[in-house]
Amino acid sequence: MLYINKFKLYEPSSNAIDGVLYLKSEDEKDWYEIQSQFSKDTLKVMFDDSGLIISSSRDVSSLFPLNCGVLEIDTKEDNLNGLYVINGKFVNIPKPSEFHEFNGVEWVISKEKQAELFTDRKDKLLDKLANKADKIKSDLLVGYPQTEIESFYRQEKEALAWQADKNTDAPMLKQIARIRNIPFDVLVQKVLAKSGQFALAIGVIIGQRQAFEDRLLALKTPEELTSLEKEIEEWKFQVN
Repeated sequence: MLYINKFKLYEPSSNAIDGVLYLKSEDEKDWYEIQSQFSKDTLKVMFDDSGLIISSSRDVSSLFPLNCGVLEIDTKEDNLNGLYVINGKFVNIPKPSEFHEFNGVEWVISKEKQAELFTDRKDKLLDKLANKADKIKSDLLVGYPQTEIESFYRQEKEALAWQADKNTDAPMLKQIARIRNIPFDVLVQKVLAKSGQFALAIGVIIGQRQAFEDRLLALKTPEELTSLEKEIEEWKFQVN
């Protein structure tokens, strides 16, 4: 089984074809010349400097390992992307995290790296929490066209201004009331009622997200983090 580490661009001294990119390995093997030495039935994987497999194919000619190495593997699998090649050998064990290192038998992590991993997981869960809050808010607006959503602030502003001073002009709301054929003052009350309901809902979402964040920042163990992550995944909008 062939193992060739890291190919880089080079220009052949002779017989180069214009427009063709040529690769040579660290041990001076030309990529196009070496392809004939690979077996037809094996899987060829391309891996980067970290050993991460980024491409897999049984057709060696479909690979172009620029700044990558290539390993030939006898396997029934057709795709090993995401696994690793370490010291020229295929590691058929998924890497738990970027902080783990392979000791020749298994992936291990030092105490120092465990602390880094814990911090990294907390940071990623904070991002996940923010995205979940945004999704819950978006779900509240399902059914409204974007044009109408963008008008909510203007509608509320006009309604509040008119409620405070009946002489205040409210061009957007007047057009809506006219076309809907409903009394203007009725529309104003509807707008204010809806904006109040939405403000309440957003307040609930913000409060729940901040409560999750408070708990997250106080966590001390990976087990607590895993438990909270599950709660966040299951989080749904509900008024307490």
